[in-house]
Amino acid sequence: MKNGNGKSLESWIWDAACSIRGAKDAPKSKDFILPLIFTKRLNAIAIRQMRTLTARNLKQLEGGEP
Repeated sequence: MKNGNGKSLESWIWDAACSIRGAKDAPKSKDFILPLIFTKRLNAIAIRQMRTLTARNLKQLEGGEP
């Protein structure tokens, strides 16, 4: 997958990780990058679930179908 600059997504993420990690070893960077990505994904799922439940509860409060 290429972005507008012709770089692959993997290359773009790798370059971003290199600029974040600075002088740390590349293998050690995954110790904080991967949990960060996992947490972001988990947060997105939780927000989606919260919106679904909120919409369902609002319908119930307004007398709509359960």
